[in-house]
Amino acid sequence: MRGPMLSRGLRITFMVGIALIVVGLGLHVLLKFYNAPAAVEFDLLNVFAATFASTILTFFIGALLFDYQVERTEAKREERLRILLVTELTGIAEGLDLANAIEVRLSDGSAEVVVTHIQPTVIEEAIRGGFFSPSQAEGALRLVKNMRTYNAKVSYFFAPVFKDDPRAGL
Repeated sequence: MRGPMLSRGLRITFMVGIALIVVGLGLHVLLKFYNAPAAVEFDLLNVFAATFASTILTFFIGALLFDYQVERTEAKREERLRILLVTELTGIAEGLDLANAIEVRLSDGSAEVVVTHIQPTVIEEAIRGGFFSPSQAEGALRLVKNMRTYNAKVSYFFAPVFKDDPRAGL
């Protein structure tokens, strides 16, 4: 985002500068047309040049400050997203830990399964926000797809158990 904002700010600065130069030349021609004394012309052009310089500097510094603020805000957002990603992935790993497994009786015996519902909310936000490189985003999308598949399987697994319970929400 840094390049486009800075170039837009510079374009605005140059456009304002060109407009002020045209106005200054117009003022010079107008004063020559009405035969104004040279002292009056120089005084007006001196004031105009000072105004021109301060206006150009103001626009340029404003564009630089805005670019700096955008860059800092983006860096803070990425740092917060990085912390949230670590927290979410740690929570998912803990939730899927085999220590949380329960034993389920099946028709042909029993099995230990980890039954939890996982939400890849921060991962999806990071993908949408462009936090990952293209190859990382592809891997993150695969992870989100696998999480959704896992959630669907858990819901399917519990569907017979909660079919008559209106509080189940399945």
